[in-house]
Amino acid sequence: MRKTVIILSIFALIAGSCGQTTNKQEQAETANNEEIVCEDEKQTDEVELDMRVIPQFPEGSNIKTNVEISLSHDDDRERESFKSMLSEEWYDFYQDSITKKYFLKKADIRIESYYNDCWGDSVKYIKSQRKPLIFVKGIIPQNEEIFSIPVTKRRVWVGEKYSFSFNEKTYIFRGDGNTIKSEMAHTDDGLERWDEVKNYKLYLSEEGKAEQLILAIPTFEHNFMKILWIGDLDGDGKPDFILDTSRHYEEETVLLFLSSKAGSGEIVRIVASSSYGFAC
Repeated sequence: MRKTVIILSIFALIAGSCGQTTNKQEQAETANNEEIVCEDEKQTDEVELDMRVIPQFPEGSNIKTNVEISLSHDDDRERESFKSMLSEEWYDFYQDSITKKYFLKKADIRIESYYNDCWGDSVKYIKSQRKPLIFVKGIIPQNEEIFSIPVTKRRVWVGEKYSFSFNEKTYIFRGDGNTIKSEMAHTDDGLERWDEVKNYKLYLSEEGKAEQLILAIPTFEHNFMKILWIGDLDGDGKPDFILDTSRHYEEETVLLFLSSKAGSGEIVRIVASSSYGFAC
């Protein structure tokens, strides 16, 4: 598995997103009551890195997640750890390919093998027939179908805002940091904006209330964060999130945030994370 980014050309700023102006440019998507706002980006060649990494992965949480993962051919402890999933109660969190709705159903986990050309060896991997976004343990679904809303903007770049409505309340993601350069690129998601970013921060707020810093990532290498899913996994009527925060193009890191675990002054809190590398 390898994530692909092919750079096409370099621009000072991308046409159609943020222009060289001090005025905000707003594009409202009234059909689904979502709004994307693009503000001035901080662009510089040399920046001092803020080495904070937020969130810290949770310890002691009874909620666990995993992704479909290849098991290293030379790490016996890793293999034994993931084999234990076969005797545990895991659920597939997946999107139905026809209805596009999301479901949480008990997983039929299997360990199978394939030949890995990079390693020159047979490699085992964990899979489920449903091809879930993540595996989940520790959440017993009240209903198999999980309320979800469409994510119309996966990446929130520096200077951008992405707002969405959830149960008649408006929430806003805001990206901050330093944009080193802006480009257009072919990625696994098609032709899209692609920036080199340092000191990235992602804030979340409920309209009219204080922001919560939910991500702080000093650097990325040919990669960037993505919003994978927004919905109500814990059934409390407030938004939960699954974010891809992979910093390197040969890794996958997925975080689960739940609103029901939020502390004082918080909207959500991280409850589980999954991460693995697939370098050739």
